[in-house]
Amino acid sequence: MLQGEECVELARALAHLAGLHMTASRRDEAIATANRAIQLAERFKDAFALTNALISKGSAMIGGGEDIAVGVALIDRGRSVALENGLVATAARAWNNQSLFLGLIGWSAERQLAFVREGIAYARSHGQERSMVAWLQRGEADLLAQSGDLEGSVRAWEGVRQGSPYLGYAGMNMCLLALNGPQSVRAVAVSEFARRERGDPQQYVPTAGIASLVLALCGDRDEARKTAEALRDRCADAGTADNVSGPWNALVTTVALASGVTELLDVISARRTAPSPRALEMRHAARDMASAIRSGDLDRAGTALERYWGIAQELGFVFTAAQLTVYTAISTGIVTVTRVPEWRVPLQRVREFATRAKARWWLEQLGTA
Repeated sequence: MLQGEECVELARALAHLAGLHMTASRRDEAIATANRAIQLAERFKDAFALTNALISKGSAMIGGGEDIAVGVALIDRGRSVALENGLVATAARAWNNQSLFLGLIGWSAERQLAFVREGIAYARSHGQERSMVAWLQRGEADLLAQSGDLEGSVRAWEGVRQGSPYLGYAGMNMCLLALNGPQSVRAVAVSEFARRERGDPQQYVPTAGIASLVLALCGDRDEARKTAEALRDRCADAGTADNVSGPWNALVTTVALASGVTELLDVISARRTAPSPRALEMRHAARDMASAIRSGDLDRAGTALERYWGIAQELGFVFTAAQLTVYTAISTGIVTVTRVPEWRVPLQRVREFATRAKARWWLEQLGTA
């Protein structure tokens, strides 16, 4: 419609297009489109186009493995521009995107939680709808879980669910699974998977993953395998493989081992980038553990798992490490892995986390060894 005319409207259209490219994991297109939007926005002094383009560019850079500090700085600049110009919804978007990566640049869990809660308070005080606040509440829920407050995380996830059904139940189900066991979440996990079978990869991947894992833990191996196979087949769709190999790679690793659909591990291994070098090392440690499990080398698996824990503790992904440990131990055989010296440290760490988190079902499973 604009026929190439350089104007504010074109800057805004390009900023929006950059965001679409970013969420669809088309990172190169997102960065190139955002750069053009930024140039036009700065020329025409349009804060709306500028802040949205900065947020999308920074997020796309991080997802593509570029310097995470540079990407976070771009998002933070976008947040500052939004705050200075009263762009409340855009500021909340920046707050959410920025919060996803702060642990990777050395922020403590306490500092991250304070940042997210500041964003929630800002959005609420400026009349944002519950759906917008829910994205930040999701960050709060995840940080609480990673810190070991699973019951607090469940309460936060309930607020997320009420504010945005789109964000689903996967995060809450992961906490409830650790607390109460697979039977307590089976019905919801299976129904959510059916509801999202052809949905957005960002929500489909964790929903399918937790459904398959829960079914396997309930002893329904056939249904667990069918669900994992459906996830594997969806990896041909745009965005699905990126979510499998990216934010949900630890969950999907446990699914592959529990269901026997080990092709999912190949999807994870095919990815060469991560938000930071240490995040890439952590993913490689999970890969090495899974490879060792498949070859029957439990000594090497335990060594890789201990390496994973070291990085996870550094980056603030302790709940993630605990899940990887518990569910791999269950699918491999807790009594079996307990006899392997190299598993002593990972199992000790997960017991400590489970005790602090009051993860009753986990403690029952670990106590059988």
